[in-house]
Amino acid sequence: MKDEQGLVSGKRGATRLGFAVLLKFYTQYGRFPRGRFELPGEAVEFVARQVQVPAAELDTRPAPAAPASVARRP
Repeated sequence: MKDEQGLVSGKRGATRLGFAVLLKFYTQYGRFPRGRFELPGEAVEFVARQVQVPAAELDTRPAPAAPASVARRP
């Protein structure tokens, strides 16, 4: 947890929350979520409290573009 705090500390607002949520998801599942639908509201709320950013800020971030390898699939 100490290492994770160091990774998150340089970020602010929605970026801080988004990074923390992705980090926790990755450490638990070994991959990144396919979309917001894979992030349970309770988990987002919990992480938001930990990083002291309102959970609603996660929904204000623009969705990332799909990686080129995904975008090129037939």
